Amino acid sequence: MVTAGTQCFASSRDKNPIYSDITYYGVIQEIIELDYWVGKKVVLFKCDWVSSGRGLKQDDLGFTLVNFSRRMSDKEPFILASQAQQVFYVPDPIDSQWQVVIRTQPRDLCDMIEVEQDGDVDEHLQSETCNMIEVEQEMHSDDDNVDWIRSDVRGDLVDDPGESTAPNTSGIPDTEIEDDGVDHMETDEYNY
Repeated sequence: MVTAGTQCFASSRDKNPIYSDITYYGVIQEIIELDYWVGKKVVLFKCDWVSSGRGLKQDDLGFTLVNFSRRMSDKEPFILASQAQQVFYVPDPIDSQWQVVIRTQPRDLCDMIEVEQDGDVDEHLQSETCNMIEVEQEMHSDDDNVDWIRSDVRGDLVDDPGESTAPNTSGIPDTEIEDDGVDHMETDEYNY
């Protein structure tokens, strides 16, 4: 599918053209990559296009249907790959010559609203930098007040594996670890 902008006249006597979009539906027959000697590449799609008049209709529910047996002339079969939009064609259960057009959004497309930037770009970046410094200062000041022990849930007691009477079958020798009485989790030898 490709949408082309064109100027249209309502009648032969109309002096004021109206800018309008016309959508063409087609099926890719060939993919051609033009490789220029300066390293530039252009991809073209050669398509069979459905006639806008006889091969295109809308049903009562607003679905677009196409008939590929009613094609346009082959005078302009090529479009740039960047101009194409992917659609799927599903056979119409009522009339087998017609197919329903299903438009999709690519998975990786984020349809975001473009915001125009007014004013000085450097000023905009400066305000973001200042806000970031304030956030970092707030984060460091809150680190001193964090409670790392959960008091909202009851803890489960776990038996000391050293007190187990089960025989060691792992093949790794049992070693005793002596407690030197120092809580190494609270020692801050690097002074962070």
